[in-house]
Amino acid sequence: DLPEAYFLARFLESRGQRLALLNIVARPIAQQLKVLKRLRRNRGNAYVADLLLARVAQLAGGLVRGSHGQGAFPEVDAAFVRHIRSHHPHIDCTDPHAAHVLDFVRSTDPDYLLLAGAQILKPELYQLGREGALNRHLGLLPDMRGSDCPIWAFALNQPERSGYSVH
Repeated sequence: DLPEAYFLARFLESRGQRLALLNIVARPIAQQLKVLKRLRRNRGNAYVADLLLARVAQLAGGLVRGSHGQGAFPEVDAAFVRHIRSHHPHIDCTDPHAAHVLDFVRSTDPDYLLLAGAQILKPELYQLGREGALNRHLGLLPDMRGSDCPIWAFALNQPERSGYSVH
């Protein structure tokens, strides 16, 4: 449910393009804990504490203000999300490599897979696009890998390393 995915859907729809959405919902708690352990090992306790506090503040802010029309994509509101989901095939999953999810993607017979905010995907999924797959990564590769790349570029006082890559 990333706003940029719905923004892209809006663009494709406005051009009369066929589209379907594969929405990877929150990771199961066991996997979230595994990620937090890895972040703690690689980046330290202060990073994990800051990350968790930011998520709590974000949730609290959303509850107070409401979440419609906020952020970089104000045109992506609840009504538009409902519109896209009611007019185009979609599936929500926790595991993008599950058999039923791969079957869904195959059934849409995609020319391309356009990825935004996805975890590391296996070839069995991203090779389903006849022409290929494109991923938007919020860091300049190969220097800024992993998550939170813009934050790290500025935290390291290296704004010239902020940006994004499409690969």
